[in-house]
Amino acid sequence: AKLRQLEKEKGIVVRFVIGHSVTPGGVLDRAVDAEDTEHKDFLRLEHVEGYHELSAKTRIYFSTAAAIWDADFYVKVDDDVHVNL
Repeated sequence: AKLRQLEKEKGIVVRFVIGHSVTPGGVLDRAVDAEDTEHKDFLRLEHVEGYHELSAKTRIYFSTAAAIWDADFYVKVDDDVHVNL
């Protein structure tokens, strides 16, 4: 609810960005789908997750985000970064 409030009041959209596992529909994908159903805070990319695919994931993220949201700025941070909005 707080993420939606931030989006509505300040125009700031926050999402966890993730692709898919090597085995589509497997246990990991189902777990992410279940969490997304509950919290609605994921942006799922058409991308297979993997360490050697990080630059492709970044490119796909920016093109997907630009297609979904009309924004002045797009930011990607890792999960160990604290962003002071």
